[in-house]
Amino acid sequence: MARRTFIGNLYKKVKDPNLVGALFGHVEGSKAFARYRDIDEDIKKDFVRLLD
Repeated sequence: MARRTFIGNLYKKVKDPNLVGALFGHVEGSKAFARYRDIDEDIKKDFVRLLD
C-alpha cells in the first residue's frame, strides 16, 4: 500500500506515466503501472488550467 501511495503521489506531481514508471522499473507503456495511477478530480482540474 505504501508503494502505491508513493507512486500515486509522485504521479500527481509529474503527470508523466512513462517517467514515473521508468523510475520504478516498468517499461514504457506498461499496463502493470496503470494500477498505481488514479486520475482524480485534482489532476483533471490542473489539466484544464493548462489552457489558461
